[in-house]
Amino acid sequence: MSLFSIPPRIYFKYGSSAIALTEIAAMKSVLIISDENIFKTGLINELRKALPKGLRTSIITITADEPSIESVEHIAQNARSFNPDCWIGFGGGSILDKTKLARFCYLSGMSVEELIAVEKLPYLGARVHESTMVLIPTTSGAGAEVSPYLSVVTPEKRHRLYSTHFLPFTTITDAIYTKDLPVSLVKSGGIMALSHAITGHDDLFFNTATAAITLMENLNESCEGILSARISCHHAATQAGIALNTAEPNIIDKLANAIEDDIKIGYSNVVAALLYAYVQKNELTMLLDTLRMDKPTFITKIEAVYDGMGYPRKISEIDPSLHGKVYMGVVADHNLTEEEHEIAVAAM
Repeated sequence: MSLFSIPPRIYFKYGSSAIALTEIAAMKSVLIISDENIFKTGLINELRKALPKGLRTSIITITADEPSIESVEHIAQNARSFNPDCWIGFGGGSILDKTKLARFCYLSGMSVEELIAVEKLPYLGARVHESTMVLIPTTSGAGAEVSPYLSVVTPEKRHRLYSTHFLPFTTITDAIYTKDLPVSLVKSGGIMALSHAITGHDDLFFNTATAAITLMENLNESCEGILSARISCHHAATQAGIALNTAEPNIIDKLANAIEDDIKIGYSNVVAALLYAYVQKNELTMLLDTLRMDKPTFITKIEAVYDGMGYPRKISEIDPSLHGKVYMGVVADHNLTEEEHEIAVAAM
């Protein structure tokens, strides 16, 4: 049996923030967690305009790197002195994950170290209603805004945590925040979203075929800054992210984390190589039947996306010397399944 959980409300519309945020009009205090670059660009002001009037507001800005014990504890400590009625995570996937985990620490009274040490995170019961949560992605890719999973990185390892309490009460997928997104972030988010859409369609709980074809047809134009394409990709990224709810963990994400932790060539480059290998190695019957497309045509479309965004089809295209390092550092050193091993080797 699988438990499939999603946020109670997901808003999909350009400029929908003001309408969606009327839900928190009765709140007294709001804590906004965002990253330093978003604050510097002034994008945070767009969110402020959408907030209901009269709310006591505090903003915490942190770096947009992966969640760590220190960064999450910093947020939780600030929250304890502010006592917010509502948490708003406003940023890319790492910011949203930090928001989710810091709120859990705040409500549970547990530290991050205590949470990663337990086998199963505690059920919070009525405490979750003491402080609601809204997640607003400003990039199109990670799917953190609709996922009950997150990762915390420590010097020893990467810890993957699961709780339905990581799901927000409301997700706002408003592409007004991505219209001026740098092309580098459009590309990195786009390949992540595409990997979620393609690998997620094998799960019977959620159909990601629409997200997959939307991304394939719009990613290159999104990189060119065409607003309609950015809106389509932003919506499709959230739809693809929902597929992560029943995958533990997604095969591409698992392998990409292991490889990138070892060789540092850029997470999106690794995802691209692994996804191309996954497409080559798998029949994709459900996805192709839904799209009414044969595999050669599908691969041609994928290759057009890769060529447009400049992504490698193999890791060795970046540096031929990496082949042996990847094999010794990841493939030979991790307890991989047969499928994972085949994809990792094919991606080299």
